[in-house]
Amino acid sequence: MAEKLLRMEPEKLGSLLKAECLQSSTGKGRLEDVTNNLLRLQTDIKDIKLNFIEQLIAGDTTFGEFALKTKKYDDSSACGLVWTADFVAYRCRTCGISPCMSICADCFHGGDHTGHDFNMFRSLAGGACDCGDTSVMKPSGFCTQHSLGKPQASSSVPKHLTVTAEVVIPRLLWRLVLHFRTNYTPIVLKFDPMVISDVSPLLELFDRLSKLGGVLRRVIVGALLDSDIYAKLMQVTKLDESLQRDGGLAYRAAMEYLAYPDLSGFQMKVPSYPALDPNLEHHNFVGELLFWTAVYNFPQEMITFLLSMLPDNDYKEKFTMIFLKHYVRIAMTLKGRTNPNHVVHISVQLFSNEALASKMVAEMGLLHVLCLSGLILLRPALQACPLMGNTLPEILDIT
Repeated sequence: MAEKLLRMEPEKLGSLLKAECLQSSTGKGRLEDVTNNLLRLQTDIKDIKLNFIEQLIAGDTTFGEFALKTKKYDDSSACGLVWTADFVAYRCRTCGISPCMSICADCFHGGDHTGHDFNMFRSLAGGACDCGDTSVMKPSGFCTQHSLGKPQASSSVPKHLTVTAEVVIPRLLWRLVLHFRTNYTPIVLKFDPMVISDVSPLLELFDRLSKLGGVLRRVIVGALLDSDIYAKLMQVTKLDESLQRDGGLAYRAAMEYLAYPDLSGFQMKVPSYPALDPNLEHHNFVGELLFWTAVYNFPQEMITFLLSMLPDNDYKEKFTMIFLKHYVRIAMTLKGRTNPNHVVHISVQLFSNEALASKMVAEMGLLHVLCLSGLILLRPALQACPLMGNTLPEILDIT
């Protein structure tokens, strides 16, 4: 049935499936079948017809018209533009609550910083615009686009704007995860760069969707965080025995590569915090995608995708928790392989928020995570002290 539908013109098919989705669950089932067919593993991920995917999301209009309609309901209060190294940004010490505060050129020139203590700089590790985030900068420095006093879009978003996106987007995330699983080879320090470059068009699609504002960003965040959606789609994967076998083996091999460090040789006392649990499980797409981002040496494309959702506060908190659960494992990969600036790019966006950082200290053991990571990395360089009998301390107590 899906093959027959895909012979239709994209605009007609999008209109048909959108109308059916609005009428009944049967329509959603047909859309699922069509999307699964477009994303099947037999099709190389770089060859997926993304223009068809865009049309399915837009439904009964062109993607350009869909974008204009969606932006009318954008109620985002923060910019969140993510940039890479060498990007020129601004830092205003008069408006900043955190010394790490930074904003993009558009937001800087769109606000009033007359007489302020500011500077223009070239980013070394990448960053994200904090305009609109009251935890990082004073509202008086916000641009007109992200001002707290700007007219808010209607909170009642028409169902027809998101009904097809809610079906298609989770399957795009599912296909992305399967790409990483089925292309991973457990060869330390030697990864095929094509594995990442092949997903660039798909990540660019997510970027276009997130730039449409809060409406589509909430749909993406919902799919990233929903454990039921993740479990359902990964259960579908199990129906394919070869995929389950090959993908499962690669997943377990990657788990071993990004393994929690063996602390027995350190005789180290480690407190009980969720972020220090040696057992790692993934219960949603954002958890597994962060895992593969670390395994594949923090490609900038993946970092940009994961950070572009940070304007959503619920996502920011949950992503921070997941990041901390991987942190000690990530620290073990820093020696000789991972560019530390990429980890800094993520960390500075999360921990420049004082309230969030304090919560992570209390609930996740952030300070203990940092101390343990530092001790593990410094351990090979430690030297015995003559004043202590030329011996290293047998127990490192970070409790």
